[in-house]
Amino acid sequence: MTLATLGVCVATLWRPIQHRWLTWLVLRAESPAQSLVDGVVASDAHPDVLLSRLWGMGKIPHRLAVLNYLQTHRSSGSALRAEEVAILTDAARGSDLEAKDLAFTVLGVRHHPELRSLSLEQLRDIDPAVRALGLQQLARAGDVQLVPLVIPFLKDSDPRVVAAAGQALGKWTSNNFGMRLSLALPDFKRDLIPNADTAALQQGVARGMDWWREHQSDFAASQIELPRPSASWRLPASDFSLADLAGNQVRLSTFRGKPVLVSFWATTTTNAFDFLSELADVQRRNGDRFVILGISLDGTPLANTEGCGDEDEHSGHVHGDEHMHMAHVHAGHIRMQVEQFVQSKKITYPVLMDSAAEAGHRFSALELPTNIIIDRDGNVRRRFVGLRSGAVVEAMLAEAEKPAQNSQTEAK
Repeated sequence: MTLATLGVCVATLWRPIQHRWLTWLVLRAESPAQSLVDGVVASDAHPDVLLSRLWGMGKIPHRLAVLNYLQTHRSSGSALRAEEVAILTDAARGSDLEAKDLAFTVLGVRHHPELRSLSLEQLRDIDPAVRALGLQQLARAGDVQLVPLVIPFLKDSDPRVVAAAGQALGKWTSNNFGMRLSLALPDFKRDLIPNADTAALQQGVARGMDWWREHQSDFAASQIELPRPSASWRLPASDFSLADLAGNQVRLSTFRGKPVLVSFWATTTTNAFDFLSELADVQRRNGDRFVILGISLDGTPLANTEGCGDEDEHSGHVHGDEHMHMAHVHAGHIRMQVEQFVQSKKITYPVLMDSAAEAGHRFSALELPTNIIIDRDGNVRRRFVGLRSGAVVEAMLAEAEKPAQNSQTEAK
């Protein structure tokens, strides 16, 4: 056998072995790299089966990796396969807002027939960000018969929802009511209370309502109703044990029986400072009815923080006990910073230190603040990045008190 022939044989045998090994790594990883997932799925003989398997694991990082793969590789080109549509519709009906947004992106680009009904389902949600997403997606439909369903959202309590409703109404009726999305910015990730141009928005609402009073009779025969969400969404929450600021270990599963809000943040997350105070108010108003846990990611790459203090000029040459001592001192310094921050912000709920970003990776806290609502049975019922008012947070926690089949609460 020549060396060339031997090389071909080795390569032929090695590729499937390498693929199985990489697939095993993806399945076992707490938070697999997107590039690794993309490579494994693209080279698999049955990519749809592998995508369904990753989705069915019920792990947040794996699910987001699947949706990111579909967004990158399946937003155009050939028709979506049945397995892919099943994943996308499941995500769109779920309560992970990041997953929901990715799913709607893929379905929206393709003008998928499920887009209309899935968008309508979002309008009953208690989260204004979900309602705004549903309205923005409905605007793509161009169905003027949906006008009666959208009119009530011109009176929504959140100006970003009002602006989204005005945009949809203007597009469908070919009218410029002046309700631009820019009137209610920034988005839900960057500010607790939008810097809305209230006067301009109210003027737009008045023009929209004037138009409705004039044309309402044209829609008298409309029998379209908002569909109820077709499925409740929950995933078993990955348990963890982290130290609080006093050094005591706190395990998530010990709070089983009560709704829990887990909020990942860092002292560098300046846009979240008011939100953290809102959470403290929620805790004070509700006593021990709900549990709120703050998890600091300070000192980890997820916090985008640099090392504290000056580095020793010989830090690249320390080993063994000296290295461990330096790491301990560094961790102590980070904890002290977090303690001072907690005191300055009058945070009264427990704050845990995720110094290795263990829990942060499990819940894909790649943007801060990332918030997880866990129900009394230990299932993740909501996940969202960004800020919400105390009233919305309370409604989400109250929702998590109810059995899953009755968990979806309508917006008022």
